[in-house]
Amino acid sequence: MAWTLSAAEEFARLYRLTPDRALAYLAGRKRITPTYNWQDLWHDEHARQFTISRLTRLDILKSLQDGIIAAVNGDLSRRDWLKATREYMQSEGWWGERQMIDPETGKTVSTTFNPARLKLIFDTNTRQAHAAGRWQDIEAAKVTHPYIRYITKGDSRVRDEHAAWEGVTLPVDDPFWDTHAPPCGFRCRCRITTLTQAAYDKKKADGSIRAAAPAGRETDYVNKRTGQVSRVPEGVHPAFAYNPGKAAMRDAGEAQMVSDKLAATPAALGAAAAQELPLGAGFGEFFDQSLAARAKPQGKVMVVGAMRPAWVSAAARAGIPPASAEIAVRDRDIAHAFRDAKAALPASWYRNLPAHIKNPKAVLLDKTHPNEPALLLVYDSGAGKAKKLVVRINYRVKKQGTMNIVGTGTEVDTDSLKGTKGYELVEGGL
Repeated sequence: MAWTLSAAEEFARLYRLTPDRALAYLAGRKRITPTYNWQDLWHDEHARQFTISRLTRLDILKSLQDGIIAAVNGDLSRRDWLKATREYMQSEGWWGERQMIDPETGKTVSTTFNPARLKLIFDTNTRQAHAAGRWQDIEAAKVTHPYIRYITKGDSRVRDEHAAWEGVTLPVDDPFWDTHAPPCGFRCRCRITTLTQAAYDKKKADGSIRAAAPAGRETDYVNKRTGQVSRVPEGVHPAFAYNPGKAAMRDAGEAQMVSDKLAATPAALGAAAAQELPLGAGFGEFFDQSLAARAKPQGKVMVVGAMRPAWVSAAARAGIPPASAEIAVRDRDIAHAFRDAKAALPASWYRNLPAHIKNPKAVLLDKTHPNEPALLLVYDSGAGKAKKLVVRINYRVKKQGTMNIVGTGTEVDTDSLKGTKGYELVEGGL
């Protein structure tokens, strides 16, 4: 499904979302996973994988994920997403009730897609993205704002257990937030805010906050699909008894360690092992920082993906054997590519570059400049078969040594890439 852009930014306005961090969380969920029960993916796995229970078509899952990312980016409103998704699922025959065989049990199960289900899918995913992005802001500011306060909507729709947490104010590092960082259940509207030490002291003195969490029971919850046992506080839905922001940050830390190891691994070995590694987490924030420093780039470099074995072999044949399989982006190249409104790469597309690097339509070895061979990653531009979007990977970077650097992108005529001796097809097709 092609998502139609609009000016609506309902979600970002409603939740005062910092889009780059929420987008980083959504883009970090690179693996599209079909599941047959909401228990199939558990807690931290949701920071790495995107799923909708019993939606088993991978192409539809990917389309819905792309639409949610577009909504968080401000390109689609909630209303736009709901309307476009309903029309798309109707056209694909996935509207209403469907039955399927659960491979885990061999039993027939059913699922229903209707307006209420779409609202739940949208709200759950966008609120989780907001929560993950918000938590990164909290961690970054905890030196000046070391306390977190739990806030409800204060109306009759608030769950009794959640109402009991109104005003609870605890240090950022208190384990309470490992399981009580909103949302704490489906359609939970609670939120958290941060306080300085001075504000905390004042509110504690006047009794407007609660400096200790209320006593609450915890029970053992057994995931019937996996057998995993979790301690779940009363009032928190088992699916939400974790902190998505912490999960995303753990993945980001793991990604940095993976990146460091990948840089030190021979290219052929790294390419064979790196395709499922968490690379490129937080690229949206890196992109925004690079644009903000457009006048004076800071010389920063970020690893956003890895070459495949066939790409390494093609580069070696061209006389440019890569030192490692990592693919990186420099802030100076982003600043150059987006220095004016005429950039060939749409900013919203480029923000999701790590995911695009994993799925090019075709890969070509460009030998038209013998002294500077490069790989070209080719994508549909959205302008029909006549046009392609080409992202160039260069290899010889003088100051940093030999690196695989993503350069600027261009839109080209498809025919110019076909039947020319200067281009060798490595993978895919035009």
